[in-house]
Amino acid sequence: MAPIAVRHAVSEYLRHIHVDVPGFSGYHSIRDNLPQVLPDKPPFTAHLGNLSYDATVETVTEFFEGCNVVNVRIIEDREQARPKGFAYAEFGDLEGLKTALTRDGQTFQGRTIRVKVADPRRSCLLIFIPFVCSVTDLFLSEGWIRPWRRGHA
Repeated sequence: MAPIAVRHAVSEYLRHIHVDVPGFSGYHSIRDNLPQVLPDKPPFTAHLGNLSYDATVETVTEFFEGCNVVNVRIIEDREQARPKGFAYAEFGDLEGLKTALTRDGQTFQGRTIRVKVADPRRSCLLIFIPFVCSVTDLFLSEGWIRPWRRGHA
């Protein structure tokens, strides 16, 4: 089967699986229908989806008034320097996060906002290799990372 035909077959199969699920009203991703696990320790962060491109930190904070908002990060496209349509809001306590989750599906600046528990931030692991090489040797040299500069395939 061609890749497009396989994709079509899979999407048809998934559509039929969810037809008889009570309360299913479509989804943007499979993650949207998974049960949310509330964090037991800070940070208490929510992912805000389907945001208006006109949303600002102040308007998002106002929308979540009474939820003990600590920080709002509106994610922007690096190249075009404009919002991507989603953000992260951090709350001071678990109760604030729970209150914010009740606002999922409400209208915010003319759009239906999606509020979900955010996945924990991924941490970057720095591997320390003493006396072998420096960070400059690994990433900026003509050696290990960029062998094509030396004529290798």
